[in-house]
Amino acid sequence: MKQLTIAGNVGKDPEIRADKQGNPFATFSLAVKIGKRVDWVQVTCGGGLSEVVRNYVKKGATLVIVGTSSVSAYIDKNGEAIGVERLSAINLEILSARNSDNSKLSPEDNLTANMTENLSEAGDNSEYEF
Repeated sequence: MKQLTIAGNVGKDPEIRADKQGNPFATFSLAVKIGKRVDWVQVTCGGGLSEVVRNYVKKGATLVIVGTSSVSAYIDKNGEAIGVERLSAINLEILSARNSDNSKLSPEDNLTANMTENLSEAGDNSEYEF
């Protein structure tokens, strides 16, 4: 499995859902700046990370994420092939978070969520659909 570490800003508030077995998972997009270009990565967090995301991650938060990556493609309404990069998070660090009123939390209030899941026991997060 290919593992990546990326840093970026959350594009919109995460969505929290449950899989068919009732296990919670979170999905959100992360803007990753590479030179002058911005790439968008679709992130999925399962297990305990989904609770951290639910409680602390909002639009605009700056995160560092370690996870396994995959790429898929689809044909848009104009007939063009669009590639989508996805990252199933294993580890999440919140560098700057936002309060419910969208103001930044102070550095003392920022949280590091270091929850490495045993993928063989917890299941591979890539099974969650976006």
